[in-house]
Amino acid sequence: MSEVMALWHDTPSNQLTGSIFRDALEFAGSVPPGVALPRVWFDECEVVFEWIEHARHAIVSCEGDGLVGYAYRVDGMFKPGAVVDARPRSFPADLSDYLIAG
Repeated sequence: MSEVMALWHDTPSNQLTGSIFRDALEFAGSVPPGVALPRVWFDECEVVFEWIEHARHAIVSCEGDGLVGYAYRVDGMFKPGAVVDARPRSFPADLSDYLIAG
């Protein structure tokens, strides 16, 4: 969560809106025990969470619309997450299973 807080202080306010920050902070707080902390950065009006570990690679995007988009790598290709309308407060179960299974 400290990475998200650092983004708030380091990114110009005209790019990182309160709604993007809120969604990113809620998502950071939903990362379950057993899931490694991701790399976090801001890119073109979204906060991105990225896990790269061994053969696993997953990405989550928070754009401030109250939803998160996510995908993870399976057989060399990125596969969209199973939860279409994923909310920032609820870490998707399929993503958790993918990240913990490694």
